[in-house]
Amino acid sequence: MKFHKNNFYKNTFAVFQKVSEDTIPDMVHFSSKYGSKYIFTDKGVYRCSNHWGRVGNCRWRLAEVDYKQQTFFWGFAHWSDFFSNKEDQPIYFIEQIDENIFSINHKDAITSDGKPPLRTAKEAAKIIQKLKEITSSTQWAKYLPYENYEEMKCFFIKNLLTTPQNFLQIQKEYLKKITK
Repeated sequence: MKFHKNNFYKNTFAVFQKVSEDTIPDMVHFSSKYGSKYIFTDKGVYRCSNHWGRVGNCRWRLAEVDYKQQTFFWGFAHWSDFFSNKEDQPIYFIEQIDENIFSINHKDAITSDGKPPLRTAKEAAKIIQKLKEITSSTQWAKYLPYENYEEMKCFFIKNLLTTPQNFLQIQKEYLKKITK
């Protein structure tokens, strides 16, 4: 399906790139009742909003920005950056952006040769939550035996990203591995 200004807001997934306000065209074409502003061009759409992530029946993410801050940001997405959003189907994968930053992306946005495991939106959100927990504290490992914490942490992150297993399945695999 080809997306444009008349259908991009109907069950879609997109990753917007943050843009500077001084690069935005002057004319706002649409303002939502929640304060978001939209400017349409032939190439895509500019969006200014203080809420990203789940937007109505869409999943629109602002790349590399902590959008939970409730701060207004401008983002831009090309029409080709929009994909059909089907929450209950395994069409999402998790990518590692930086050492401690992970994000959900759409299967139609895969650019690498590898085939990451695909998950439903709910499953992917749970994995992201677990990855955040693993990278932000050591509490998750409180009851796990290990000699080298960093090696164990890498084992869990790698498996969460590259296998279809959930955390408990990976934990069982880890325990089997270290007791051999």
